[in-house]
Amino acid sequence: MSNTTVDTVALQHMIALELGPAALADLLDPDYHRMPHLDVASAAIARAHESRDHWVMIHTPPQVGKTLTAVEWAAFWLLCVNPRHEILIVSYNDDYAVMRGEAVKRLVKEHGAAFGLHVRYGSASKKDWRLTSGGGLYSTGISGGITGRTGTAILIDDYLKNREEADSPRIRAKLLRALGTEVLSRRAPGSLVIMPGTLWHEREPAITLIDRYGRYEDGGKWRVLRMPAFCDTPDTDPLGRRHGEPLTRVDTVAGRELTPDEARHWWREQERGQNARDWSALFMAKPTSDVGALMTHDQIQAATKPAPEPNELTRHVIAIDPADADSLESTGHDENGIVHVAATRNGTPWVLADHTMRGSVDDYVTRVIDLCIEGDIDEIVYEKNKGGNAIASVIRAGWSAAVRDGRVTTPPPRITAVTATKNKVTRASPVAQMLIAGEAFLSASADPPLTAIADQLATYQAGSSDSPDNMDAMVWGVTHVYRPAKRGPMATPNIAEMRIRPPRR
Repeated sequence: MSNTTVDTVALQHMIALELGPAALADLLDPDYHRMPHLDVASAAIARAHESRDHWVMIHTPPQVGKTLTAVEWAAFWLLCVNPRHEILIVSYNDDYAVMRGEAVKRLVKEHGAAFGLHVRYGSASKKDWRLTSGGGLYSTGISGGITGRTGTAILIDDYLKNREEADSPRIRAKLLRALGTEVLSRRAPGSLVIMPGTLWHEREPAITLIDRYGRYEDGGKWRVLRMPAFCDTPDTDPLGRRHGEPLTRVDTVAGRELTPDEARHWWREQERGQNARDWSALFMAKPTSDVGALMTHDQIQAATKPAPEPNELTRHVIAIDPADADSLESTGHDENGIVHVAATRNGTPWVLADHTMRGSVDDYVTRVIDLCIEGDIDEIVYEKNKGGNAIASVIRAGWSAAVRDGRVTTPPPRITAVTATKNKVTRASPVAQMLIAGEAFLSASADPPLTAIADQLATYQAGSSDSPDNMDAMVWGVTHVYRPAKRGPMATPNIAEMRIRPPRR
């Protein structure tokens, strides 16, 4: 190869690296189709990487090349630009994430030498591999372990598997927690976050993250690229399309881009095959829902206040919402709602702590007993639909064991069973209205924070078969301690009715 040829190739590489991952893919892969929406996404990624002050979220229909460009080629491009990058690829499960990581590794092996990239000897792991330059890539499912990892670039692709997951308030809340506390918390200062995907639900975590971190044009972190199948906002369309103009699509068999008329026909065929809700969400990036959530994030924030001093609170209750499975035969994979609620002397409920956990009945009963001992709890309230009166028996047996072990010398708190006779929204709506009206509050000083309860209040919708256990337990506790203001100060409990216990410390 002549020096002139070498110089030309080097110049092409330099230009491609400056333009972004789509230009690099177009240069190196003859089968790559560099379409306008991919160029827009690629340029946004390059600008975000250079400025280090914002992230990129990309919303398009499925199967238009966004994962190939914004995850696989973007990861390779990032390593070419800085071979010391520590890249995290996160998806809905390990297998899918590892598949993406393997694709990047293949790109390094096929094209990396020209950019000084070489897989380190012994880096045979598909999940976690390193470069001789010091950088590397780690792939994981969103619920997998990222502890100890730091990402200078985090690529989050398809964190929701399907519509069923998207419609589950419990799964949405769990994924939102995972994204906030396990994924985004692993970013290094100035790191890049890229989040391509289709939008399934109007309250899915991606939309919540936009609300939390703000949009780039408003001074926030996210630059959001919404490029639906048909342009419906010509003034803000990233592609500058006219109203109704279709998104470019590739005919993979013929190996060419569809003409505008062909693309329009293609998308109309897709629309006919979808129900209205899925078409709007997946193809138009405009998710809808039939029923609103119980509270907005602004309302939740307004209801979150510093808790009163301990001497201002009375009637401390631990509320339990057992797991959906038969709680006495639980395998340990379901969540048991365990929430600490107290009231001021005028009967205003305060949600003080959320100790919800996975585990068998023995596991969570042990935790409840420990909380009662540590917090001098007056009463335990549990839903008996799942486990019946046997739960009370297990609690009393556990308390007796604690007495024998010398951990406690007092009788157990009062144990009260409650029965769910209404659906979850009907039960939770009055409590949500109390929080909105300032008749109940969430403690801002809770440790850990009441994030799960807040997320479930902001995402749960009627008709779901899921059980948001944190919120359910909170509802039982608040309902139990609440005393309307018109009744005046809370009356002294009837000692004859309750088990005789020493006064609170």
